[in-house]
Amino acid sequence: MTSLLAPAERAAIKTAMRALVEDAGGVEAAASVTRLHFSTLAETYNPHKPDRMPQADVIADLERCVAQPRVTQVLARLAGYRLMPIGGGAGPVNRSLAEVFRNAADVGAAWATAMEDSRLSSAERQRIADELLELQAACMQAVGALLHGDAPQDGEG
Repeated sequence: MTSLLAPAERAAIKTAMRALVEDAGGVEAAASVTRLHFSTLAETYNPHKPDRMPQADVIADLERCVAQPRVTQVLARLAGYRLMPIGGGAGPVNRSLAEVFRNAADVGAAWATAMEDSRLSSAERQRIADELLELQAACMQAVGALLHGDAPQDGEG
């Protein structure tokens, strides 16, 4: 069976899945809210297991648990769409911007760690690229929340 996804696209999904599992408190905590055993769940974000991709119900369980559509955002982007929150208020804008800042810090931390020996390995390049993709997704979410959400406008609260 072949996949239409490029290796980089599969990697982006796995990276988002790894972040989602981390958001849920780690693999054992994440497994407790899904139907998967923790070892099976770990395979869904393991880059060395390219054929073990996360399943829709597992993604939905975890995203509902952490209230962050990490994998769904990547899937939307791969399909040429932008995921937008329904409803809102200034809360989503604040949360979205906080996520941008957190992701920007993650990019900086990955870069600083990688440059400790003044050389970039391919694994370090991939980690930085993954962090940049997460930052890009967070920026798109923040732009959507800011422009299309219900944030207070001039003269409002």
